Amino acid sequence: MRLKICSVFLCLVLLTGCKGQPELNHIGIVVAVAIDKDPENGGVILTSQVIRPASLDKKSPGKDAPTELVSTKGKTIFEAIRDTTQEFDRINFYAHTKVIVIGEELAKEDITPVLDFFVRGRQLRGYTWLCIAKNAPARDIIGVKDGIDRIQANYLKDIIENKKYQYKVTASSVIDYYRKALQEGNNPITGVLEIVEVPNQPVEKKEGKTTKEIRFSGTAVFKKDALVGYFNEKETQGLNWIIGKVQSGVITLPSLLDQERLISLEIKSSEAKITPEIKDGKISFVIKVKAEVILVEEQAKLKISYPKLMLDYLEEVRKEAKKEIEDEIRVAVNKAQKELHSDVFGFGNTLNREYPEQWHGIKDGWSEMFPDVDYTVEVEVKVIGTDLKQGVFQIEK
Repeated sequence: MRLKICSVFLCLVLLTGCKGQPELNHIGIVVAVAIDKDPENGGVILTSQVIRPASLDKKSPGKDAPTELVSTKGKTIFEAIRDTTQEFDRINFYAHTKVIVIGEELAKEDITPVLDFFVRGRQLRGYTWLCIAKNAPARDIIGVKDGIDRIQANYLKDIIENKKYQYKVTASSVIDYYRKALQEGNNPITGVLEIVEVPNQPVEKKEGKTTKEIRFSGTAVFKKDALVGYFNEKETQGLNWIIGKVQSGVITLPSLLDQERLISLEIKSSEAKITPEIKDGKISFVIKVKAEVILVEEQAKLKISYPKLMLDYLEEVRKEAKKEIEDEIRVAVNKAQKELHSDVFGFGNTLNREYPEQWHGIKDGWSEMFPDVDYTVEVEVKVIGTDLKQGVFQIEK
């Protein structure tokens, strides 16, 4: 008898629908979100990029675009989201959002409250990419269609994830941003998306002379929760060396065989360490960077006949690469200290780990101390090989 009762109860649980949950055909899958400041009342303009399933049907694809942009206004994010039900025939679902783009004006105020709904809610995943729209509304960024993929959000996600091939950019997920924002002695950074005009080529058969594309470039720098400025690509390279985020990339230098030509070094690996020092009450930092590179391109039409000459040449290349990395690091620190006044390298965080008592006494004034803190740079470069084929050089000895 007890077994029968348990069976009936189990059936009731399993066969009962989810009360209050929208049906599948009433859900709108959101793949990208743009958030701009409403200039009229200081609220937010929220734009959701929603997939149109019928247009993705491979057997009978529709003529409409594969996604639709839905924009609503609200004093809060949740109000703007709820108001989409007044003009859109779906209940938006955010678990598959690939990227959140925040407008520049809104980011200059404070983006943590803007992200609160997404982080607090159960739908959004922490690994969703977070970017700032530079010199354009965030809505325009997710409205530009380019690339091979039909869904524009996939195009944005892919160019962001291509960061592993070069070090001119930074990329942060929502959880990365919050992790940095909550750390003492470390300010957050995020990726930057811009709209650029590129000329059309006849083979592309596009209308007009130019086409809008999205460029992923540089770094958005924050102080606490507010955007204070940007690193350009060279400054971003220095930043990535310091924080140990250089996975790959290309160092371009003048050729030592012909100053009018160039060489390319591919970065194969790198590591970095920041060491705080306190001497006579004065705080300083040592930035140590190690890198391994390969010579992959030599434009000079010269030949080196003897192995000893080749080794000597690679040693000179190594020295030039070392100087270039040191320069990139100093450019980044100088911009952070003298212009942006933001410790995005985690100097304060390393000081907190190594000297917690001293940090406790100065942490409230670290923002004022950081611009004047001293540092030294120690770079070690190894040229671990060359992909150049025999015969590229043409100098005989």
